[in-house]
Amino acid sequence: MADKEFAAIQAAAGERLVPLIIEAATGTVPAGQEEERKTYKNHASTWFKSVEGGEEIAAKMFAMGLWPHFRAGLMPFLNAVRGAVGLANIDVLPP
Repeated sequence: MADKEFAAIQAAAGERLVPLIIEAATGTVPAGQEEERKTYKNHASTWFKSVEGGEEIAAKMFAMGLWPHFRAGLMPFLNAVRGAVGLANIDVLPP
């Protein structure tokens, strides 16, 4: 799929959206592309652990208005990370 915008992915995936996201996160190789197995496995393990991947996920979450739904679960994690690097806890993410 050339278009990587969420709306295009959602339209193409239909009811398979959640399984598709899980497959992407775990590096599942699409049928017929087994010869590219290493590419898929490396992408999943690298992208999801990269600054670029994190920034893209965060940008999508805010752009789609999902932050209010995830805030209660993610703020303790974010503050734990801040604490681990010597920063004070925050209640609100800075703009």
